[in-house]
Amino acid sequence: MGSARRSTAAAVALATAALAVACAGASPSPPATLTPAAPTPRGTATPATATTARAPSPGRTPVAAATPAPLIATPTPRPPAGDTCSARFPGGVRAGDPVPAKVVCIDAPPPGATVPGAAGARVCVSGFVAGAFEQNVVIEVRDDAGRRLALAPATAFGADLGLFATRWEIEIRLADDAAHATGRVVAYTTSPRDGSIETRAEVPVRFAR
Repeated sequence: MGSARRSTAAAVALATAALAVACAGASPSPPATLTPAAPTPRGTATPATATTARAPSPGRTPVAAATPAPLIATPTPRPPAGDTCSARFPGGVRAGDPVPAKVVCIDAPPPGATVPGAAGARVCVSGFVAGAFEQNVVIEVRDDAGRRLALAPATAFGADLGLFATRWEIEIRLADDAAHATGRVVAYTTSPRDGSIETRAEVPVRFAR
């Protein structure tokens, strides 16, 4: 009777293991033939099976277990077009559109554009703004030598309506020659309380020489 119960329990365990393998997406192995085990006399201990470490095969180098690499936070580089209006508003933006927060963006010149770099030359800059005090935007042109070539205020078209997009545009005149082949056009808004910058956008440009 005890031998029959052990055989039945072994069959149930084997079937359960085969079902678990099939649920995991692997093909179950064919069922093995069950051979009833000989009963062990009472009072006799079953000797434990010793586990022997297998020596590596000749000519093979033991492979160490892989150690997970530590997670290191790497700062994500800012995309060159991150401050353009098309990047800030992938679905497009028009004057009067509601926006979720204060923002300024640039749509001209586009990133990487070539603009005049000589003193007295004019550069057309435009974009959208929302939430600026009295719709005022400050525009700068700088070269990558660290020199500010132009500075001028611009006012968006329309009343100060809060968080609604309004368009601004200005033709800014360079006061000095660019000392470097590359630079950037910057637009920002300031706080009426302390003059600190509230929103800012910039695009890289190249100077014609």
